[in-house]
Amino acid sequence: MKLITSRHGRENFLNDARILQKTMSQIQGRALIPKGVYRFKTMKEAHQWMIQQMAAIHARQKFKACGIDYTEAKNSIEFFSLDGVSIPVVKKELLIRMKDTIRPSDKMDVEFLKVRIEEENKK
Repeated sequence: MKLITSRHGRENFLNDARILQKTMSQIQGRALIPKGVYRFKTMKEAHQWMIQQMAAIHARQKFKACGIDYTEAKNSIEFFSLDGVSIPVVKKELLIRMKDTIRPSDKMDVEFLKVRIEEENKK
């Protein structure tokens, strides 16, 4: 039998089997939840937690996308309500900065956003 392992020395299969059996008897009848796995009552609750974690990581790492960090983006958020759900949306002015790229589709988006801002300012 060929054995691939990172352990040095002689293998003791009987001892490994004893350890595995002991571990199985200890967790028998209990739910096994590995570290880092959380339980949520709803998917909405899980998604909210995930977004909070992502935001916290970005804030700690001073992550910047298109030269814009999380703190700046956080201050440029508008909330819309759709069927009782609050949806965060970045303001058009910041979105224009985020779309300052070489992609043709981004250039078209920027032109559209500028027109929308002009229309809103006329009202």
